[in-house]
Amino acid sequence: MTTPLTTAPDLKALSKLRLLFLNPSAEGVSDYWSDPDVLAAYHKVLGERIRWKWQGVLSAIGLRDQARESLLNRFNTVVDWGCGTGVASQALATWLSTQEQENALNNWVLSDRSPLAMDFASQKLQDYQVSHLVAVSKSAPQKCPSGPKVLGLISHVLTELTESSRQELLKWASSCGGVLWIEPGTPHCSSLLVSLREQFRGQGFVPLAPCPHINICPFVDKKHNLEGQVEALDWCHFHAKPPNEAFQTAFWAKVSKDLKLDLRDLSVGYLFMVKDQLTSSSSVGSTFNHSTHEVNGNAEVLLGRLHHSKVNADALLCSAKGLQKKKFSKKKDRALIKKIEKHDPGEFFD
Repeated sequence: MTTPLTTAPDLKALSKLRLLFLNPSAEGVSDYWSDPDVLAAYHKVLGERIRWKWQGVLSAIGLRDQARESLLNRFNTVVDWGCGTGVASQALATWLSTQEQENALNNWVLSDRSPLAMDFASQKLQDYQVSHLVAVSKSAPQKCPSGPKVLGLISHVLTELTESSRQELLKWASSCGGVLWIEPGTPHCSSLLVSLREQFRGQGFVPLAPCPHINICPFVDKKHNLEGQVEALDWCHFHAKPPNEAFQTAFWAKVSKDLKLDLRDLSVGYLFMVKDQLTSSSSVGSTFNHSTHEVNGNAEVLLGRLHHSKVNADALLCSAKGLQKKKFSKKKDRALIKKIEKHDPGEFFD
């Protein structure tokens, strides 16, 4: 059972960290992992909420054949860049353990500017028995391995990096065979992820999730904002589902109250992209299947949440055709609306 927060310093440290993470102008911030107690407090509260996001994203990836197969078989090395307390690695390790099919991973690298954080993440990863299955090592961010068999795992770093640091990270990630990158689902981070997506595409990468197509992002190519319906307030993001414990335990009730956290709000943006030369022969506006190189132009993904009025539920959908808003009748489409609201982040809409 989760140990409750008992000290004022814990709450003060977490409040300070959260404000730092939410601040889009916090670029170039210095190392804040200076205290093991802060690491532990972060891991069981803010880190746990990030784990919930990773669980939702990985669940959605598992529903896409080409994305799941790629994650299981394409890589032999995971590099968790900016690993912090190792939440991303732990979530991926848990997901891998639930898959019936064996995976090809045999090397796991934890990388952070903070030696204290890397030690913490390494110890936590042992709890997931990854160390019994693969070689776990640590690396400074500037010395991370790369190559076609390396998967770059990146989580919640964009608001802390300067533009030059982001470009250095992009350069390294582009030298890997794939990247799975998760950020907060804010307009600011969404804009940065969209920009990164297009830069990765320029390096020969294919988006496997959450995008339902491989062509230019419609948030970049405004002509794909169908019928001029998309407003400036719309952006590419999703919502993960918190577990039941978030609303059923005294621990999370106290955390929510003391830190003013809305536990229902797990907004997330992400990219899962792999490098593949076959994209040049795929038609624009199609979904890439890199096992058979087939295309599916009918796939749609819900962005954000449904917006409810008295009689309708409005959805912003992304597809090979671009962005489009649709209305669903609460009377006629009740079952469909209920199904949509249970979707994982980036799950195909049908």
